Amino acid sequence: MLPLAASLGTETAAVSISLHNIEFKAGHPTTNETLFEGSSGNSEVVEQLLQEAVDFLNRFSAAHITVHGFTDLHECANSACDALSLRRATLVYEWLLQHGAASSQLSGPAGHGSMSPIDNESDEGRQRNRRVEFEFGL
Repeated sequence: MLPLAASLGTETAAVSISLHNIEFKAGHPTTNETLFEGSSGNSEVVEQLLQEAVDFLNRFSAAHITVHGFTDLHECANSACDALSLRRATLVYEWLLQHGAASSQLSGPAGHGSMSPIDNESDEGRQRNRRVEFEFGL
């Protein structure tokens, strides 16, 4: 379960969480691929994480999610990275909408290309860069 319910209170806060199980194969998804075709993770785990985000939004009407997509700097260049990261974020954003999240609780999708890398020094680190993050607002 997403570790956010305990942090709800009367104050407004934003929390950014990198969902390491929503990572993508290098250069994916292509234009015609689905979220699960382009994902590098176990599709059942990815779907469970996304459903938990929808359930969280449905339970807490004041909650808000912004969907951010990223790439690694070796899989593309410049505007191609921006487009790929946006495609990743868009697939996740659309999945959330199609599975019960209210559009008023979602922002984005936003593509950030290869900005904000986690690690560019190893294959594993570059894999973690090919991700979608949720920024939660409460």
